[in-house]
Amino acid sequence: MKLNSWQAYIFMFEQLDKISKTKPSNWIDKEDDKYDTLDHLLGNFDPYIFQPGSADPAAWEDWQNVLQKMKITEPMTVEQALQATENFVKFHIDEFGFELDWVIGELKSLPSLAEQVNIEQQYTFESGLQTPVLVH
Repeated sequence: MKLNSWQAYIFMFEQLDKISKTKPSNWIDKEDDKYDTLDHLLGNFDPYIFQPGSADPAAWEDWQNVLQKMKITEPMTVEQALQATENFVKFHIDEFGFELDWVIGELKSLPSLAEQVNIEQQYTFESGLQTPVLVH
């Protein structure tokens, strides 16, 4: 499946959201909770508030800059979107000092794309809709 930059942004958000939801059920929130940092960023990255874009317009611009720096053109593969997701997280580590190295590790430990649910079956982008519709 090929993705445009907006679909890849949603893919990035969904991958990071999956990681955020791996918080153990017995996790006790602490002030330095690593999940709090990721959850805060996800609030800024949220693609469902403004389309295309994010709750924080700078996040959408940063995403575009990551794609440009990687010389990714549309349409891109899911593998390219996953690599862009990793680079987007690295950008936030390097630029803002967020402690997200553990997220990079989680991204690298995701099942191979061949083992993941087929993205095309998971999300369908209906004509005229910017937001994916979850298909079961």
